[in-house]
Amino acid sequence: MKITLLGTGSDHCIPAFRCTCSVCKKARVKRGRHVRQNSCAVIESGSGEYILIDMPPQVLTMLSQNNIYDNKIRTVLITHRHPDHSLGLRYLFHASEKKKFRVDKKTALSIPASALKSISKKLLSEKKENLFLSKERYYDINIVRDGKTFVLSKLQITPIETGHLSAKSGGKAGDESLAYVIKDKEGKVCVYLLDAPVNLPEKTLSFLKKI
Repeated sequence: MKITLLGTGSDHCIPAFRCTCSVCKKARVKRGRHVRQNSCAVIESGSGEYILIDMPPQVLTMLSQNNIYDNKIRTVLITHRHPDHSLGLRYLFHASEKKKFRVDKKTALSIPASALKSISKKLLSEKKENLFLSKERYYDINIVRDGKTFVLSKLQITPIETGHLSAKSGGKAGDESLAYVIKDKEGKVCVYLLDAPVNLPEKTLSFLKKI
């Protein structure tokens, strides 16, 4: 299992647009690792295919900068509904035969139910939103749930709730924000957890302590 962090920045990135703080000034001068795009990662399982975690708006540029061929991405995992993690899904949702798209295999989109509902309303017209779940041929949608383990490319993946969008954090009722615990066939474990509050939910802490 190989993990590449394409971005580790917050929603405004570093350097932030027109910001004159010391951190942003330094990033503009030194560049390299000091420049941080929206959070996003790629996992290579060893099977020759990639799993992409989150799709920020600049995801295509981030993949290109890291020499990752996007046609090798067979699965996309979404953590939550915020635009800096999901706006790049427009590249997937807007694909169509009418636009002369050609794909050899569908992309598997694994996403929390609340995130799918919110994102589809933002990226699709009402007419398309009512149709895309059953008729879109470019992706298969899999709803992921807190604590329910599933397998992708021989990797065992368990979503766990972070509490980032809880009512206490200003979220809406039913909002989900998930981290992913990823385990390979050799028993190596990675926890992809971001945007979490200081105090994680007790259920999540208990799960992590048992890893």
